[in-house]
Amino acid sequence: MIDLEAATSAVDRAEVATSAGKFNTVNGPAMVAVSISRRPFLSGVTGAWAEAQRARLNRILLRGLDCLSEMWLELGEP
Repeated sequence: MIDLEAATSAVDRAEVATSAGKFNTVNGPAMVAVSISRRPFLSGVTGAWAEAQRARLNRILLRGLDCLSEMWLELGEP
């Protein structure tokens, strides 16, 4: 089961930390968002609602990866 609300909340926290320059607090929530949003959502199910949820998860994934990349650049990691 995928928890869209947990993913949304986590990526929001990661973005707030990134915007505030608090890069030491970005990793946890960004990784939660990325981990949740990478999971398949109702594989084999078609329809507008399922596609909208998959698009939402994809946006969360991209936002989380963006936070991680900014953190890594700022902290001089991979």
